[in-house]
Amino acid sequence: MGTGLVAGRALDMVLNNVVRTQSGTALHVDVRTICIHSDAPNAVQVAQQVISELTDNDVRVARL
Repeated sequence: MGTGLVAGRALDMVLNNVVRTQSGTALHVDVRTICIHSDAPNAVQVAQQVISELTDNDVRVARL
């Protein structure tokens, strides 16, 4: 999955409390944390893009 797609989904979850299924159905979620799995070959790039997308939209990002 591309970094931009992941970052967009993360932002949608945080700002709109929505996650979309592969079929497009919107599910309500109450997001407090986002976990990025480190076993993907592009995990670092995904994390960087997610952080950038969130901070660019005034979402506070903090380490646990």
